[in-house]
Amino acid sequence: MLALVFGFILLTGIQSSLAQPLQFKVVGFETSWDGSVSSIQFNKLTHVIYAFLIPNSDGSLQAIDNPSKLQSLVSAGHAAGVKVLISCQAPAPTWGALAYNASYISAFINNVENFVSQYGLDGVDIDWEFPSPAPSSSASNYANLLSQLSSSLHGRGLLLTADVASWGTEADGVLSSVFNSVDWLNIMDYDNSNGVGQSTLASVSTALNYWEGKGLSASKAVMGVPFYGDPNGQYSFAQLISMGASPYGDSWNGYGYNGITTIQQKAQLCLQDNLGGMMIWELGNDATGSDSLLSAMYAVIVPIGRTISLQAQNNGEWVSSNDGNSPLIANRPAANFWEQFVVVDESSTYGYGHISLQATVNSEYVSADNAGSSPLIANRASAGTWETFYWQNAGYGAVSLQSYINGLWVCADNDGASPLIANRTIPQGWETFNVKLW
Repeated sequence: MLALVFGFILLTGIQSSLAQPLQFKVVGFETSWDGSVSSIQFNKLTHVIYAFLIPNSDGSLQAIDNPSKLQSLVSAGHAAGVKVLISCQAPAPTWGALAYNASYISAFINNVENFVSQYGLDGVDIDWEFPSPAPSSSASNYANLLSQLSSSLHGRGLLLTADVASWGTEADGVLSSVFNSVDWLNIMDYDNSNGVGQSTLASVSTALNYWEGKGLSASKAVMGVPFYGDPNGQYSFAQLISMGASPYGDSWNGYGYNGITTIQQKAQLCLQDNLGGMMIWELGNDATGSDSLLSAMYAVIVPIGRTISLQAQNNGEWVSSNDGNSPLIANRPAANFWEQFVVVDESSTYGYGHISLQATVNSEYVSADNAGSSPLIANRASAGTWETFYWQNAGYGAVSLQSYINGLWVCADNDGASPLIANRTIPQGWETFNVKLW
């Protein structure tokens, strides 16, 4: 596991074969009983999972709680470009009976697909807490259920995820064959200790070591974090702050929680280890404004407001704005004033991960000039569509930038010998940059 680096990020010597970026997912659970759709920061999320749809042991489904909220969630989420899933939860005995019977499995899959179609959802999440370890039939039946769901849902272009324990006996019932069935696993790294120290940074490392040891690829590991205080989840993070807890602390009056500092350290660790993303239980527990944990997490995933320099991976040279008088080019052996850019948030207009870059030397914005058919140049007084890019973490402290105006990737063209231009369909070595934070 890569060491945690919090503050300055500069990773060099990474080969281009490691730099095929996947979207770093930010997955938030929204419950039927807590929070409001209008308060969700959709621009800082990639997926929302609605909790819960409850199956019966024969594969039939109970009526969904608060259906109007689910309808609003789908409508608002899709308008913001966020995918919305439904989470299916039942007691372990119910799942055990359902997964033991082939006809019940078929009924469940058919009923879930009808539900997904009815509400216009993007996928299904399975919350079985927890299948018993092998050699029990529970483990194999769980794997079979997910395998059949996978074939059906993926055949319709829908997502399948599952919620799993951090490690230990509760996680041992998830066979490695499950990994091929799901798009990712939500690793519930919380409730693993009481009081001070609940869900620590060290517990993330323990969970990652466990799941990587079982063969789960990093890209399918989505690390769950708590937005509440233990013991017993009695208070939300917002409630703890209102009662006097520090938004940057981890304990208050015997309650362990994750404050802003720990959440940001966890986000940094997940990025460093090239994970598939992070998951939140649950959005309705977050504080608002400067105390928001989601905002704090997002500020690490996309370094909004930070001054950065970009180093082309293939030639190791730094991207220069050339005082804005000529196009950007990756040909500088060191990063100085002309090689610095401020990351400006454009997510409220264009959605998750969208930014603009403001050159420090002249305060002008970088443009994919002529709608991407000409090289990038820092000569615009304000940011519009030509000046907006999607920040896609490439793992290991690197990024690829996708032009909003044409959907193509920024390239350090000709191995850095030619100016940067947004004209590549796939981000590979020439389209990947190491990031230095100042």
